[in-house]
Amino acid sequence: MQTSAANSRFQQLWVQVHSSLWFVPTFVILGLMLLALGLVEFDRHAGDALRQRWPELFTVKAEEARSLLSTIAGSMATVAGVTFSITMVALTLASAQYTSRVMRNFMRDRGTQVVLGIFMGIFLYCLLVLRAIGAESESFVPACAVLGSIVLSMLGSGAFIFFIHHISSNIQAAEMAQAITRETLDMVDKYFPEKAAEGKLPPAAHLDASAWHPVPARQWGTIQTVDEMWLLAWACEHDAIVRMEYKPGEFVAMDETLMSVAMRRAPDEDMIAALNGAYGIDAFRTLDQDPTFGVRQLVDMALKALSPGINDSTTAETCLDHIGVILACCGQRNLRPRDHYDKQGKLRVLSIGIDFALLTRLAFHQVAESAEGNSAVLLRIMDTICKAGKACAGSMQRAALRDQAEVVGEIALRSAKSDAARVELGDRLNASGSSLLHPRTLDFGQTRAPPPPMCGSCAGQSQHPWRFAMSPELTIAYQRLESLGASAMRLLPNLVIGILVLLLFLFLARLVRRLVQRINTGRFQENLVIVLGRMAQWAMILLGILLSVTVAFPSFTPGNLISALGITGIAIGFAFKDIFENFLAGILILITEPFRIGDQIVFGGFEGTVEEIETRATKMRTYDGRLVVIPNAELYKGSFIVNTAYPSRRLQYDVVIGNGDDVAVAKRLMLEALAGLPDVEAEPPPDALLVEYADAGVKIRVRWWIKPPYRADALAIQDHVLESIKAALTAQGIDLPYPTQQVLFHDQTEETDGDRRRQREGWPAGQGAVPRPARELGIRPQADDAGAA
Repeated sequence: MQTSAANSRFQQLWVQVHSSLWFVPTFVILGLMLLALGLVEFDRHAGDALRQRWPELFTVKAEEARSLLSTIAGSMATVAGVTFSITMVALTLASAQYTSRVMRNFMRDRGTQVVLGIFMGIFLYCLLVLRAIGAESESFVPACAVLGSIVLSMLGSGAFIFFIHHISSNIQAAEMAQAITRETLDMVDKYFPEKAAEGKLPPAAHLDASAWHPVPARQWGTIQTVDEMWLLAWACEHDAIVRMEYKPGEFVAMDETLMSVAMRRAPDEDMIAALNGAYGIDAFRTLDQDPTFGVRQLVDMALKALSPGINDSTTAETCLDHIGVILACCGQRNLRPRDHYDKQGKLRVLSIGIDFALLTRLAFHQVAESAEGNSAVLLRIMDTICKAGKACAGSMQRAALRDQAEVVGEIALRSAKSDAARVELGDRLNASGSSLLHPRTLDFGQTRAPPPPMCGSCAGQSQHPWRFAMSPELTIAYQRLESLGASAMRLLPNLVIGILVLLLFLFLARLVRRLVQRINTGRFQENLVIVLGRMAQWAMILLGILLSVTVAFPSFTPGNLISALGITGIAIGFAFKDIFENFLAGILILITEPFRIGDQIVFGGFEGTVEEIETRATKMRTYDGRLVVIPNAELYKGSFIVNTAYPSRRLQYDVVIGNGDDVAVAKRLMLEALAGLPDVEAEPPPDALLVEYADAGVKIRVRWWIKPPYRADALAIQDHVLESIKAALTAQGIDLPYPTQQVLFHDQTEETDGDRRRQREGWPAGQGAVPRPARELGIRPQADDAGAA
């Protein structure tokens, strides 16, 4: 018996979870996250073989994969926001157009839940794959996971098209009424499967009333579920009889008699607590164990449709048609209480069934009163009653329908707007009553006119005699001003309390920000800690605003704000697309950490030190003291260099020596000069490489490593290195030439032209024979074959 409360809480929790908007999306998201991790792990083991077998599909560069995944992630985040906004708009329209009690039908809709889960799952899928790429070396790219993201993006596109069609269909009155009717019929089939038989109900068992002991309720609210099997087991164990006083769907107050037990002694507190545990009580009704709630939803939809603000008779008639389907099903079932007996056949649990007469009254009475004067809706009510009466299995059900037909007939004839309409209604109702419900003909020949309304001036005179002399316009204006003043005075205490609540939450928000930052300091980078603290602070401020507004204006609920956000969410999403993209890129930068605060980076012609990573932009201070603000989206999509990503950094410089100098000696002198500097790292050792025969001499590239790799240290160490190299080379007579040009003036008119021993340009004569000009040798230039031809 210890499991009663646990079972009841489990059933109640299952009802809440089953009708929540997050249950199915959570599993879809978890599934896609596991898929991402599985594909990444699979690519580590089988990726090379796949790339060799199908290089076109599984060969992708790291930068291309990051760009693709970030694009898909951003798109899915945007589409998820649009989907959520559309869902909020649909909930708002359904609540305003039909009734707030149908909102749970939208929230528990599997199509909407799966689509939201797909979008958010693809978003997190891309983040996990991005994290895998960033954590591994540049050579590792999970190609299978990247290919999976492309397939999932195609799935997301199809899901979005399905969602638009699905939500536009579900918001229609006929679809909504059909869904409610289908769920209600399923509940009737589940809890009342037995067919009804003609005749009266058997008399109830007579029990001594003095033997009953009340069991008070220890919780107030609407009963959602009752574990009747546990009540049967408890009654058999204690040799008692349990009689339920309330059934699922009814409201019970604190300490009200929830049930009665017949036993030798009064139940103690432990028994009362255990019996209360068999009931699942919450704030709202559900269709589970309460089929009448389906009729209640359809009736509320019809009443909303008949309200003056909407005045939609077609929707009301649609609801009546579906109510008729439910009544026809219930009229064929045995709705008697499902009493439970032990193995010896002794009565142990007296449950509560469905009263068909009360069900018909619930179905038609309020709708008929709201449809007063609407002949079309009243005739549809009679048609519904006739159809349900034909399907009923017993005379008691038909009698209940006949009673409702009499009420509807009286309202219809009393509110008819013309004699012709009154005659038509009377003939129709008499024919329906005589042919379908009972041999007795319903007499609707007599009507009763409503009392004449009191004129406005007489009413005003009877309540406020001293205002009789005022004109009607002044009276109305004064009444409105008086009403506004009274409302303001009533709201003043609540307004003061609301301001105090807001101030309290502002103070708590600062404490929460400091607490979050203190907890996460050391675990994450500094700027991520700051962002987490700010997000926690704004969450507390938002909560404080909602609570303060609710306290100051009791008619306002958080649902009103959510509805307003849902209506404007789509426009806001498209208008601030770039801002949301930068925000998402900032979150990705903070998560993947390609650089941190204090790192020195090069991006788009700018080089400097990262001072702050905000959710919208990254601030960088250049070496000459200027501030550069880079949008996070551009920074995340583009390429940048992080000079301080590793603890050490290599520098290099090209030194030019003379063409006549010994290269090996010059290299040795340079390396010796570097070895004597304490700021140059010994490992890896410096090196000198011959890279080019330049115009001015021989170019040797000197390379060395420094630690730390910051710009100021690099400049200072490079200064020491160059000073040491110059000193070492010049000390050994190694020439450090600079670019020079030698200009020769050549006069071809002189007689010495072509004779290097005598011409003035200073050409060296050389050791061998000096070439002589062709004219001195008598050689004439010959044309080639093409020219001769």
